[in-house]
Amino acid sequence: MCFKNWGILFVLSSLVFQVHSNIVEEVTIPPSNPCNNIYCPSTSHCHSVVNLPNECCPRCGCTDTTDTRYALGEKFIIDRRNSCSNCECKGILKYEYAVCKIVKCPTLNCPGADIYKQAGQCCPICKKASNPSYFPEIPDFMKKLG
Repeated sequence: MCFKNWGILFVLSSLVFQVHSNIVEEVTIPPSNPCNNIYCPSTSHCHSVVNLPNECCPRCGCTDTTDTRYALGEKFIIDRRNSCSNCECKGILKYEYAVCKIVKCPTLNCPGADIYKQAGQCCPICKKASNPSYFPEIPDFMKKLG
């Protein structure tokens, strides 16, 4: 048997080596999409998820509900219909993530029309004080007058 003119094909990763008469040729197979065979870690624990250019997997990011990006150390709020969180952008190596704490707002003692929510704040406030609960102490000289 003569094997001199036989070609044998080996597939290793994305390279094809063709062995023919003791000559090795390297041929690169261009992948159609380099992200097809990648397993991405879960992002279900993330407060926000970003998809960065040239990266296959989405990752935790420092963005709010309007997709505004925040830098490391910046503080911001994530305001949703039923909850509000104070957040800070943290990072490990090149990966950024938001650390958020849900804010429990106090019950307000003012009419609904007087409730006002400032931009950048989680909790609403009363526009004007109604029924102040603090009464200043009456000075001694005024007590003697009456």
